[in-house]
Amino acid sequence: MMLRFVIHFMADIHAPFHTINRYHPDFKNGDEGATLFGLIDPEVPNLHELWNKACKFLPSYPQPLEQQSIDDLILRANQVIALFPRATFSPEELSLYEGYAILTHMNGPHVTAREKGYRGVTPFQEIPPVYLNLAAFQSKRMLALAGYRLANVLQQMFP
Repeated sequence: MMLRFVIHFMADIHAPFHTINRYHPDFKNGDEGATLFGLIDPEVPNLHELWNKACKFLPSYPQPLEQQSIDDLILRANQVIALFPRATFSPEELSLYEGYAILTHMNGPHVTAREKGYRGVTPFQEIPPVYLNLAAFQSKRMLALAGYRLANVLQQMFP
């Protein structure tokens, strides 16, 4: 159970809309991490879910995972690793525990949400293809970084 928590926590701190609540004329009380930022799309109801699914790169898998889903996840992980090998990231980016680095790293997804996540998409409209392509690239980068950081944490936990 502890391992599941570590994996879930590592994923959450890399999810842009887990760190923000946008106040806007459309959302006078905030958008609740983009969960109220609705989208016209049959696959994702809101902006938060779009980024949780790595901008449609990750499908919804039936639970518990079947072998076909596991194979698909491995294929997608390999695609992300090929696109963003470990050498893509600086040692500072990969480190999670130097000083207050974890707080700095939690700020990264917030900046992504603020500067990239909300730009180029309008509430309650269809997702522009240009936005989806750029956001998917950024999502894959964040997936890779989260995976490398998780590997570092697990290596420390289980030497």
